[in-house]
Amino acid sequence: MTRYKFNISKARVVGPNKRSKKAMSILREKLQDAEGEVSISPELNQAIWQKGGGNPPSKIAVEVEEVAGRKVARPAEEKGREETTSTTEETASENYSDVVGGTVGDAKDAISEMENPDYEALLEAEKEGKDRKTLKEFIEGKMEG
Repeated sequence: MTRYKFNISKARVVGPNKRSKKAMSILREKLQDAEGEVSISPELNQAIWQKGGGNPPSKIAVEVEEVAGRKVARPAEEKGREETTSTTEETASENYSDVVGGTVGDAKDAISEMENPDYEALLEAEKEGKDRKTLKEFIEGKMEG
């Protein structure tokens, strides 16, 4: 397995809606120069496109490994960011702040899809975060019924 870190910030030279596509082209060219014929994994594709077509990352770490006789590029695991053991409560509160961090509609959808959410923690995360009346009322309604 070979590890690379590529600067793909040159994708910013094209229009805003074509930057991720350009970033993929730049990445594919650099991988081909370094390794020859390489397939890009869906995970790497998602890492480039996760913020939409107009905002790709400027740098990306990639691992190339041989799988079933062909080379596949995947996003590299970040060194020094191993999972640390933390209490479930801390992890849950971080997750709940992520859940309520987006739009009200997205937060409502995510809360509705959760199995046995801690509504108190969700309400607290919302109060510490954006403190939106409509989302607080939605969570309080879920607590009551």
